[in-house]
Amino acid sequence: MAGKAYDHVVTLTEDVQETGASVPAAERMHWSFALDGADDLAYRRLIVGLRRRIELFVTVIDKARGPTP
Repeated sequence: MAGKAYDHVVTLTEDVQETGASVPAAERMHWSFALDGADDLAYRRLIVGLRRRIELFVTVIDKARGPTP
């Protein structure tokens, strides 16, 4: 990652949010996700929530950029 700038950096944990300042980015976001258990269902809920957030993020970014030529 050294020397590379990113449009967006998303952190998912508090410790990475604090140490992620060394990654150059135009926009930084922190998405808090909590694991509410240690069973398969808890992990599935976490994955589904993260997937939905990513899909929404990509949709918003695509609309902001406008149509591709």
